[in-house]
Amino acid sequence: MKARLFFLFVLLALPACATLPASVEDLTPPDELGKVAVLSVLGDTLYINYIGVTVFGNRHSTADVSEWDIDNYVVTKTEDYLKQNGYIVKRLSYEKAPLLEAYNNPEPGYGTYSKYVEDYLAKLAGDEGIDTFLVIYNTYHEDYVGRSEERLLGYGLYQCFTLLSAPTTALYSNLRFELITPKPFRKVMVKKSFDYEFVAPEYFKDSYKDQVKEKSLLTIENKSAAVLAEKLRQSLDGAISKGLSLVGLKIWEPDHEKQVPAAAEITRMTAFKTNRIVKTYTMNLSSPPEEVFPLLCPTRRHEWLEDWKSDMIYPDSGVAENNCVFQTDYPHRGEMIWVVTRYDAPRAIEFTVFSFDFYVLKVDITLMPNGNGGTQANWTHTFTATTERGNKFIAHYTDWDHHKKMSCIEQSLEHFCRTGEMLHKNLE
Repeated sequence: MKARLFFLFVLLALPACATLPASVEDLTPPDELGKVAVLSVLGDTLYINYIGVTVFGNRHSTADVSEWDIDNYVVTKTEDYLKQNGYIVKRLSYEKAPLLEAYNNPEPGYGTYSKYVEDYLAKLAGDEGIDTFLVIYNTYHEDYVGRSEERLLGYGLYQCFTLLSAPTTALYSNLRFELITPKPFRKVMVKKSFDYEFVAPEYFKDSYKDQVKEKSLLTIENKSAAVLAEKLRQSLDGAISKGLSLVGLKIWEPDHEKQVPAAAEITRMTAFKTNRIVKTYTMNLSSPPEEVFPLLCPTRRHEWLEDWKSDMIYPDSGVAENNCVFQTDYPHRGEMIWVVTRYDAPRAIEFTVFSFDFYVLKVDITLMPNGNGGTQANWTHTFTATTERGNKFIAHYTDWDHHKKMSCIEQSLEHFCRTGEMLHKNLE
């Protein structure tokens, strides 16, 4: 926790810094690789991952997407990148099925490949005059989309379900890049790369609630296949670009004197640019402001909001006050630090929320009598991205997403106001 708070201090105190490109000494010039052949060994299996509210709700399936022609897309896109950077590339016909089998079932002592791979690439190099192979295949990676405890395999469809909002849905890619010289057989470089693209809810034909009831989230028939294919291609493109940089095959300039201005230009162009959105929502509650306001305390929320989990940092009393600090940690958004930056009972409360992987969020809540003995509660959420992942979240967080999340909170709060009991939603 102290480390997180120190990071928060640094985030507030320092100006934003651009991401530096790879050092020019880490990049491999084209004349060192000779003639390059790209082999994609990803296969035609789309892995479908449904992450439930609890681990007992997690489900996994697969779908055949041979019509998407993934390996051909990856080879073509990778070759295009290499050609643009001056590499000599030769397109090959190769035996994908045995390579796929070999990489999925490595022999002891051979790590991520088998004796078959070594022999086959040596023969292919001799027949086709290839100096270097770039082999791209599936790998595992921890859940970097929704931050659950799952590990994601290969490329696939990801859906993380929560009680408070529509499922987070994305197409992801986990790729491993092997740079190999066949004579003698040697792995020059092995790196792992990943990327993902969110999918907005409107691209799904049926409602999420119906899909959960019918257990149909693990199929792709009820979704727009064309949209999913395009999102996967975008994800693959991002993973390919990152992977090539990791193995030192991008952004090469033969003239070393051009490296300094080129690097400066790259730094300028890749400087982070933040996005911001503002979402509003109005609740009409049956209890007066004097009764509603105390329920907005993070500790009191445990009484009426299912799935809410928070830990008070300050004060020791555990009750909200001005400059109160508390913490939440949800799988789909990670650790967040909340600060009460306005406390005007019973009229208004404001939270400033720091998400270390996504954004800074300000939540303004104002309460006023609605004329019927109840309360009109006006909520304003202001999201300001602090990372590229935050920009992606903002780009795909629709009015529909926000309305569904806030209406769920409103139903829970109103139910507690009327009954004094928590509203339980049996969506699993």
